[in-house]
Amino acid sequence: MLVAETFTQNPQTVEITTKLNAPVISKTNILIAKKHLKKLNALSFNAANVKPHNRFTRKSQSLTAKYEGTAQELDVLISRLLEKTGGDKTKNPLYGKGKSFIESGEKHHVNPSVLVAIAMHESGRGTSAMAKTRNNIGGLIGKKGAIKFDRVEDCIESMARTIEKHTKNDILTIEQLGRSGKYCAKSVGDRWADNVLFYINKL
Repeated sequence: MLVAETFTQNPQTVEITTKLNAPVISKTNILIAKKHLKKLNALSFNAANVKPHNRFTRKSQSLTAKYEGTAQELDVLISRLLEKTGGDKTKNPLYGKGKSFIESGEKHHVNPSVLVAIAMHESGRGTSAMAKTRNNIGGLIGKKGAIKFDRVEDCIESMARTIEKHTKNDILTIEQLGRSGKYCAKSVGDRWADNVLFYINKL
């Protein structure tokens, strides 16, 4: 397994490159190679080159589609969407949550970018009172009103569980989810789907 010569010009990558260029014989060596390749990719990461991965329509089976981006890329795309919210975006409840969205999405077989898009819409890009005071970025309502979460990550997990339940009942598109009344009122289902789709295709 060879690494492009250009990477070796960076002193930080010399050791990684050497290990990756060594003969890969055993399973252990393969795992080591993958670990160091991940480090190499991190060193060469350029946020300016990150572009959205999604090209969905309302009728695409986007809820269960595989997201091709990494947590690092998702963080960049989320950050860009927070730029127009004003104030210090690093204090926004959505900032830096790419890994959590991906982990909960993969755990519950839900497209992580759909979770982000719903959170963007429901929380007004992280600016709603529910998001700020209750860590509720998903607009989740219980019997006593808006649910309060200890952490934003707990809300993301709850969102993923909720959507997984609906996908098991053959709700697979953002249009179906909106019109079903399972996540928003049926009366606003079409507008809700359009708004969420806007964010999905920014990710």
